[in-house]
Amino acid sequence: MDLISRALLAAVFSTLSSTAVAQSPSDYAARYHECPAGGLAYWMGTPRALPPPADAPDSIIIDPASIALEVRWAGDEDWIDPPAVPEQVLSDPKTWIRPASVREEHEAIRRNAGADFPAAPQSVSLFQRTEHWAWHSESTVAVRFPDGTWQVDYVQRYDDGTVRRDQRTLDSEASRRMDELVSDPCLAREPFASEFAYITSSDNTRWTLEVDDGSVTTRIAGRDSGFGRAGAIVYLLRGGTSF
Repeated sequence: MDLISRALLAAVFSTLSSTAVAQSPSDYAARYHECPAGGLAYWMGTPRALPPPADAPDSIIIDPASIALEVRWAGDEDWIDPPAVPEQVLSDPKTWIRPASVREEHEAIRRNAGADFPAAPQSVSLFQRTEHWAWHSESTVAVRFPDGTWQVDYVQRYDDGTVRRDQRTLDSEASRRMDELVSDPCLAREPFASEFAYITSSDNTRWTLEVDDGSVTTRIAGRDSGFGRAGAIVYLLRGGTSF
């Protein structure tokens, strides 16, 4: 789907949304199912043993390359069994409650680092809170430059007061992927808030993603890897490579 087609489809979706008075979870789920499934799929290879060293012939050493994680985009045909999102998620009323803005949380973290909240006509922001061994919060803001690249500004603050900041630019392929994801009208039809994730971890990370195109802000909350288009955006913001 080219950018013009996406823009036209987005306009239609916006019109439909503005005329809706109240929708049930089944209404939202039906709108979600009208879009093709999409998201990142993760595969780990089959462990393969390396020849044991001469001084330890009985040892078993796994070749790290054989279990490297493969990340790729998966479409409709990949999400038949299991489905892209379980029906119990789609039928839960809490799934369709838009999360509140976390702009104040972003700015609080950034004040500690002496970092402003980047401003641009088009931006994507990710607020994350991890509560595990070391509790910390993270503010990631990406802005789109006129040349089509995305600049990412990252600030992390631990509860002990330690602050870390990093800045980077997405390469051309990752920037292209970001453009596709944030302009996809189906992003706004994905579940608004959910604990469901393709990959979970003990880090217990919750996040809120905000995509701002200058006129409309799409806000989605999730945990760990998340899922769907929102999960793919989170992956890129966290430093994931192109897929």
